[in-house]
Amino acid sequence: MNLKQDSHNNKLTIVAMHKFVQERALDIGLNLEGPLTKICERAQINRPHVYERKTQIEDAMGEIELAGPGRPVIPTSPTEEEKNWRLREKVLRFRLNHPGALVLRVGGYATYSDSFIRFILDLHDEWEGSSEQFCEQVEVPYATFRSWSKKNL
Repeated sequence: MNLKQDSHNNKLTIVAMHKFVQERALDIGLNLEGPLTKICERAQINRPHVYERKTQIEDAMGEIELAGPGRPVIPTSPTEEEKNWRLREKVLRFRLNHPGALVLRVGGYATYSDSFIRFILDLHDEWEGSSEQFCEQVEVPYATFRSWSKKNL
């Protein structure tokens, strides 16, 4: 339902709009008491312009959709930490689903499967931070990542 439709039968909407108009009038020192002719004289505006603006406001109200019942969904963008966790989760899920994709050897040496390398390079394409931060999150040495990037250009 839009705001114009709602204002035809919802007392809450009418009272809320009235309160809004009262507050705005008070902010600019406008007295809304009395007949329209007197209000227009005090505000130094032409009465026919009031009717034109009223039509414009009614048209705009017809375009404003009101929220339905319940709490509105508030979209939030993920924090830096959440992005890092999601990236690490993707890498760990890949490793769980592809045993042998990353094999750690004695002495800290590691071997990587071609599919793991491709997966990491694809993830990097979506990454919005620095390559160094990316490498830290996916636990791949930066020098190794750079060599992969150069080979796949």
